[in-house]
Amino acid sequence: MSTLPTITIPDHGLDTDLTALQRMANALVVNDSDSYQEAATRLREVKTFVGKVGEVFDPLCDAAHKAHKAVTTQRSRFLNPATDAESTIKGKMTRWFTAEQKRKAEEARVEQERLRREEEDRRLNEAAALESQGKAAEAEQLVEAPIATPIVTAAPPAPKIQGVSMKEQWSFEITDAAAIKPAYMVPDLAAIGQAVRSLKGRAEAAVGGIKVTMEMVPAASGF
Repeated sequence: MSTLPTITIPDHGLDTDLTALQRMANALVVNDSDSYQEAATRLREVKTFVGKVGEVFDPLCDAAHKAHKAVTTQRSRFLNPATDAESTIKGKMTRWFTAEQKRKAEEARVEQERLRREEEDRRLNEAAALESQGKAAEAEQLVEAPIATPIVTAAPPAPKIQGVSMKEQWSFEITDAAAIKPAYMVPDLAAIGQAVRSLKGRAEAAVGGIKVTMEMVPAASGF
């Protein structure tokens, strides 16, 4: 089995510089041209510090990424086939359960229909007996009365098994995207952002439903 690389964080001495930068940024006041130039210098100092952080931690992040990738690759080698096996078994169970559910429901329907016909035949025989006794009105009333057929409930499709159960899983497919209500439509923020960066103020008319704003922000490099 391969050995994963050990990641050791070297002494970097960045803590003191970070504390100084935080205090400087919080205390800095920009209210005229001179303080603006001073802020620009301090901004470049921050960018230099960010570069030092990258020099220390970027190689470590790269090593950690490679280690993570190696581990997840090994995990996938075992997990993916197991997940496929799980999906295969579930699919076979679902197909049988669905077919059995339909079969049991049909059995219940047939039995309910049999009971209805049985009750109907009993009614007709009883009505015929009443007519033979000269009770035609009672016979007619009996025949016209609604039949209360016993409700037959379908038997459970499958036995109960410890640790395994069947649960409802609802899904959907889009048949007409234009008919979906606005509350269920998610704006494509990435596409809108790209349009704003490309079209600038004209993006409002192109996209619709947005307000485009612009502000100037500093961009700096380290020393």
